[in-house]
Amino acid sequence: MTLSPESFPPIHGTYPAALDWLREQDGTQWQDRLLYSPTFSEQSFEPGEEELRDVWPTGAQVCWFGGPTVDVGAWPHAADGTPLSHVATIDLAGLDGDIDRAGKATWPAGQLQEGLPRMGILQVFHDLRTFGYDPGDQARGAWAVIVTQVPAYPTGGQSHDPTGTRPALIEAPGPGNTPHQVCQLALPFSSFALPSPLDLSPQNAGDVDRLEELTQALQRAWITQRGIGGDYAIPTTHAYGYSSRGHHTATLDILPEVLPLTGGDEYRLILEIESWTVLEGWFGDAGSLEVWMRQSDLDAGAFEKAWCLIRTD
Repeated sequence: MTLSPESFPPIHGTYPAALDWLREQDGTQWQDRLLYSPTFSEQSFEPGEEELRDVWPTGAQVCWFGGPTVDVGAWPHAADGTPLSHVATIDLAGLDGDIDRAGKATWPAGQLQEGLPRMGILQVFHDLRTFGYDPGDQARGAWAVIVTQVPAYPTGGQSHDPTGTRPALIEAPGPGNTPHQVCQLALPFSSFALPSPLDLSPQNAGDVDRLEELTQALQRAWITQRGIGGDYAIPTTHAYGYSSRGHHTATLDILPEVLPLTGGDEYRLILEIESWTVLEGWFGDAGSLEVWMRQSDLDAGAFEKAWCLIRTD
């Protein structure tokens, strides 16, 4: 289904623009559940490492999936000694700056819901085979989520001619479980998310169908923005927001068994990384990797307690 200009979502728009679109599309019942959710796009970047290696030394605020990683210490390994695969590097200053402060101020506080540091880099490593449904999966070293305060600009401020040296980009010390090599630069863009239709009661069939139409419109809009051919809807790679696989399945069925909460705490989705496109099936056919944290751990910067789920459900 091709989106008409009238129904095309304002995927880079402000909160008021998102509200207007939702009202125009007969979706006002979900306006209080809109969430700020930066979304990643590889638009204008060619696949491969060449461009990354060109721009990294300049201080560019870029993100990428697969490929080399930033040398910030020993490469993460699983407990059995297998090197983990580098899944993503996120420049946190770039993520924070995808929209200016005035744009963020238009969002109600309860629907903005950020939490990651505003500087540094976040790197995600995974063994690509552990689903995260067993309480012992983290102890087996199946993943690592690492945040380091590597300066985006070695001079201490943005410069087109920075001085100093950024950490090197390094390759994995061994093959690990990576099925094939990929590397793709991307940038985060300000956007918004709606709940998954999977989180609605099937008794409300009309609401389920309408929400599915709206979420698919968002997904198709991003396919268009990214320049990907095909008339289909696939999940996005995004920060915060909702799980496309069903938020309730994660927060009610899976995470309480592996990452229990104490009173007043809550679960936060930090990243969802789809593997339909750029990662070419690293997490199974149409699978996604989700990075979850307790709000208390996010507040404390305890990224070693992050929990990763492979979602193919």
